[in-house]
Amino acid sequence: MDTPVIETPTAAGIEETLAVVRRWLPAFLAGERADDDLYVDGVTTWHNIGEREVVVQRTPPAPASSPAARRCASRTCA
Repeated sequence: MDTPVIETPTAAGIEETLAVVRRWLPAFLAGERADDDLYVDGVTTWHNIGEREVVVQRTPPAPASSPAARRCASRTCA
């Protein structure tokens, strides 16, 4: 198995990263998506844009006469 290599940062790499952060961070703090060129193709990202609360609905219990309810009552829920 190959040992991962951690590259030593270069001045050019640091400047490039700083330029990306200066464009991406203001959009993130405003709750918006930054320009598409700041995201890597094929990588899924999570965003809180449009996040909303939703009431979770539960499945109603099975009627006591159902086979599922009888199995659970006898401790053989499956």
